[in-house]
Amino acid sequence: MAYLDCNQTNGIPRRASRRKSVHRDAENSRAALSTASRVSEDKASDAAEVKDHKYSGEEIRARRFSSTSAARPTDEQEPSTLSFVPFDVEDAEPPEYLDGGFGWVIVASTFVIAFHFLGYLYGWGVIQAHLLGKGLATSQLLSVIGGLQAFFNAAGCMPAEWLVRKIGLRKTAVLGVTLNSLAVLLASFCTHSLGGLIFLQGIVAGIACAILFMVVYPLPAQWFLRKRGIATGITSCGGGIGGAAWSLIIQKLIDRFGLPWAYRFMALSLMVFGIPAALVLKQGVRPRPPIQGIPATKEPSIYKSANFVRLLIACFIVSYPFFIPAFFIPQYTISLGYSSSTGALFGAIYNVASGVGRIGFGVFADVLVGNLTSWTVALFAVAISSLCVWPFAYAKGVIAIFVVLAGMGSGGYFSLQSSIVAQIVGSHRVGPAIGAIELVSSIGFLAGPVSGGALLDAFGGPDAGAKAYKPAMYLVGGTTFVSVVLAIWIRISYSKKLFVKA
Repeated sequence: MAYLDCNQTNGIPRRASRRKSVHRDAENSRAALSTASRVSEDKASDAAEVKDHKYSGEEIRARRFSSTSAARPTDEQEPSTLSFVPFDVEDAEPPEYLDGGFGWVIVASTFVIAFHFLGYLYGWGVIQAHLLGKGLATSQLLSVIGGLQAFFNAAGCMPAEWLVRKIGLRKTAVLGVTLNSLAVLLASFCTHSLGGLIFLQGIVAGIACAILFMVVYPLPAQWFLRKRGIATGITSCGGGIGGAAWSLIIQKLIDRFGLPWAYRFMALSLMVFGIPAALVLKQGVRPRPPIQGIPATKEPSIYKSANFVRLLIACFIVSYPFFIPAFFIPQYTISLGYSSSTGALFGAIYNVASGVGRIGFGVFADVLVGNLTSWTVALFAVAISSLCVWPFAYAKGVIAIFVVLAGMGSGGYFSLQSSIVAQIVGSHRVGPAIGAIELVSSIGFLAGPVSGGALLDAFGGPDAGAKAYKPAMYLVGGTTFVSVVLAIWIRISYSKKLFVKA
């Protein structure tokens, strides 16, 4: 008995226990090798399908998971095997996109927030024209206010993305709404001070815009896959529709109550509608935590993707003239001899067209041609309208043609960014990638409107009529055309097949 007590494990002789352990380890090794072989075959199949552009990488993972999840062993069935399975974390727990349901509530909430904070930004042209008429400052100096707001809206995206990770999406959204409302409210007491407007409207409101931008803009891509272009288009459409609505509302409020009360109404509206919308928001598909026993796979930097680097360069170039039409259309119309109400109307038409373009180019991408092709067409619309239509836009009809083409193109450019980024680097890295794009774009967002104002003043100012605006027109068209060439390069690099969605 003493011998058996010293040489048995749970009542089984030690030699038999060792044989059973060796047999179990062999089975585990065979299972691990089988799983590794299956994953290698899956990845080879995925690579072939991606190369043929039948499916995106995310669609393949979701499709494979749905067909094999029922056959996968659970922890209770094979605990020792699962701890040695050498597949990627991304394969172990694939994205679960709703493509509907509560995702549409998220889209509606982001639309409401974008309607306000981007609507205020795009409606700046009406306020700029009013302040220019009051003699507060020159076009160049007034352009600094809108340019600074656009600059901080973009430059603050990477810190804002860190803030979202640090304190959470919902708290960040409430913070952004509150800060933007306070900035606009305090600006109502500084309408006769250029410095006060630069600080409050340009800097503080710009920082708040960056916070809200990184809350609402990447979010639909975390809830949608096959309908991603439409979902992101609706969200960014909030900015276009908001710009149109607020251009008209601000002008009416200025005419009836004055600029200070227009600012106060804007602040109140953002608080009343923005806070409830912010409280609804929640994250969708995010990077998965490592599974116990499986080391996380380190992904290469987004900057090692040649197409992402080309995308950065294209966005940097097109950012330079991006806000010139939005900020100067009302002022241009007044310089032609039309009323300020007509100028506000054309500013509104531009923003409505931008909203239509945000949804239209998203549908165009999802249904027909793909994100990259649709994005290239949008940039081409901006370039051709600025080079071939705006220089001859003296009559109302021609001005309308220009603002519709340029507005739709700019809306499509803006709305498809997150879908393209998700397509190139993966939806789980949309936040950092969008932050990088907005950071490089911030320089152009500031320099473009200021350069446009400087060119306008150098060639005679607003009183000189349409000819004083032509250098700015050619600046918009020329730089955007360079971005079109880069967009075509990205599209061809992604797929040389012209008649496939890409």
